[in-house]
Amino acid sequence: MPSDGNGYIRTVAGACGAWQRAHYHHQLRETYIVERGWIALAEWEGRGLTVKRYGPGEIFTTEPNRSHNIYMAAGAIIHTVKHGGQQDRDWQEDSALSAITDSMTEDDIRRLALSSQPQDRFGNYIDLYNNLDNLLWSIPNLLAAGATIIVGFFISIITKNAGPPIPPIMFSIVFLFSGILFYLGYVSMSRLREHHSLVGEQLAKMETGGYFAVRNKNVARWWPIAAPNQFRIVYAALAIVLFAASIACLIWPRVTQVITS
Repeated sequence: MPSDGNGYIRTVAGACGAWQRAHYHHQLRETYIVERGWIALAEWEGRGLTVKRYGPGEIFTTEPNRSHNIYMAAGAIIHTVKHGGQQDRDWQEDSALSAITDSMTEDDIRRLALSSQPQDRFGNYIDLYNNLDNLLWSIPNLLAAGATIIVGFFISIITKNAGPPIPPIMFSIVFLFSGILFYLGYVSMSRLREHHSLVGEQLAKMETGGYFAVRNKNVARWWPIAAPNQFRIVYAALAIVLFAASIACLIWPRVTQVITS
């Protein structure tokens, strides 16, 4: 490496995460590129100590005369480009910052990274989570209302019908339409549940040990089954039964005709 400090380093973390040595540069800047895993940057800023977490593909650059330290999680790989140096002995250790960061656990890092990041990101995730949650509970209400209307309309036709018997094809169409309705409800619930869980996982990472961490454990349990999963099971079962009934309405008259002939 040139005497002015400019250069390139590829660093591979060991089996355990660890902090490096806190330091600052008079003129040099360090650009970090995360290839695998995650790392954290702790540095002194005008408002005090901040901690930021970076994952694969993310890049950041340190500023001169600003003390910082890097935590590398187990198995992480980073590339460091040192640039802007113009003199020898540009590197200066900051033992005070090292004393603070060395006592930080990975849970501390996640918690401090959450408090250091812009709050609107967390708020946006909360809004998205709530919107998906509202949709998950709206679908059962819509399906219940739709099924009630269909069944009520069909019963009204049957009870008021004074003419010839209703042909089986009409029953088949009603059952088919109802089956499609519940099938679409199952698909919609599944897709919403998938995205809802993804947002919950992101919020759990931002809020280590908080509500969302507990919520994810409760959702993953086998019993009692989470309400959205219960709805999906019921919708799938109803869709299968209604599709079978639709087919039965078409083939049953032919079966009875063959039996009686």
